[in-house]
Amino acid sequence: MGLFDTIATQAGGLVGSEIKALIPPKIGSALTTANNALGQIASGNFLGAAATLANAFSGRFPLGSEVATQLYFQNTPTPLFGGISPSEAKQIYNAFAALQIAKKNLFLVEVSDANPLSSGFTSGAGALYTPGSRAFNLFVTDIEYAPATISGDKHRIGSGAMDSVGGFEPVEMRIAAIDDIIGTIKTWMQFKCNSVTNSDGTVGLPIDYLVRIRVLHSFITDDSNTGGYEDTYLMRPVSVSSSLSRREDAVQEVQLTFTQFDTFIS
Repeated sequence: MGLFDTIATQAGGLVGSEIKALIPPKIGSALTTANNALGQIASGNFLGAAATLANAFSGRFPLGSEVATQLYFQNTPTPLFGGISPSEAKQIYNAFAALQIAKKNLFLVEVSDANPLSSGFTSGAGALYTPGSRAFNLFVTDIEYAPATISGDKHRIGSGAMDSVGGFEPVEMRIAAIDDIIGTIKTWMQFKCNSVTNSDGTVGLPIDYLVRIRVLHSFITDDSNTGGYEDTYLMRPVSVSSSLSRREDAVQEVQLTFTQFDTFIS
């Protein structure tokens, strides 16, 4: 460091100490607090900056009460909470935390014949598919369907448009299920599909191939059910497909597709 730099540094230190001596203690502490808060904001520590300023507010109250500081902070809108006060943010959180949110991995599916006497299906898996059996539920991994789909058209009237409701569309349900080594799920689905169409070109009776599918949301047993949402449809089997690959060691999944028989029977 050169001689000029040394003199400038010493002079700056003297001037800085003289200016600091002229600043009243209360103002000096306020400047220090503001400087600390700005430093925390610059580093991204917004909560720390809020706490620093909140503690500094205690000097504004006659008794320096911690309770008064907390009340002031809790009821003051702040950008840190989206423009609302911490008290309002806590109320919103408590209201949300009190809700029992439905979980997608908790459900019960029950598949049964429309006519229990028309099953005629037996398998080495035992009671996998018997009238009213819920054992089918153990194999199902995913279910996808839309409980309500309303079709409609738009009609032009001059320069405007008017909606024309067509009606409810039949429910399409896609079920993904794992299968055992003897192919119980695939065999059952093929048996139901063969009941729909015959090799001589005729079709079967609906009572012989229709199945009733019940889906209960948010609960895995009827005993634990406390009013969960559920749907029950009378459906016709549409297709069954599976995928095999030597590139991965995983359980085999079968894709089952069903369509609602009609929209008149609930």
